[in-house]
Amino acid sequence: AGKRLPIEKEWEHAARNGRNSRMLYGWGDEIRVSKTSGRYQANIWQGVFPAQNTGEDGYLFTSPVGLFNENELGLKDMSGNVWEWCEDWYQSYDPAQPDFAPTQTAEPEKVMRGGSFVCDPSYCWGYRVSGRSGSSAETGLFHVGFRCVKEIKL
Repeated sequence: AGKRLPIEKEWEHAARNGRNSRMLYGWGDEIRVSKTSGRYQANIWQGVFPAQNTGEDGYLFTSPVGLFNENELGLKDMSGNVWEWCEDWYQSYDPAQPDFAPTQTAEPEKVMRGGSFVCDPSYCWGYRVSGRSGSSAETGLFHVGFRCVKEIKL
């Protein structure tokens, strides 16, 4: 399809609306339209994890793509629903650490961004713009997905 996975920096730049926004999420600082009531702006866990997801946001598991939190660039679902794979191998942000290259002895993981519906505010903040994690490239978890990017000629 002429598309690829974004590198981690591209994903975060898009989630930050193409600028160095310091908002917690691509749309602002609140997960709900108002702190005490209102609709959720991302598909995340509501209730007591892992015993009960109340589905207050309308979904117990994944939601259809494009239903939540459009940011200023017109991108939807940059937070919650499913973790999104990036092209990069997961490694520390420590600049003294050499770039990771998978080997037979190293356990490679791909960077994941955006959090998922399994993220509960009591323990997981992966759906914040700054949140990140990693998973092995062969994972089959149903709360992991991807977003593609396409190069455009200016």
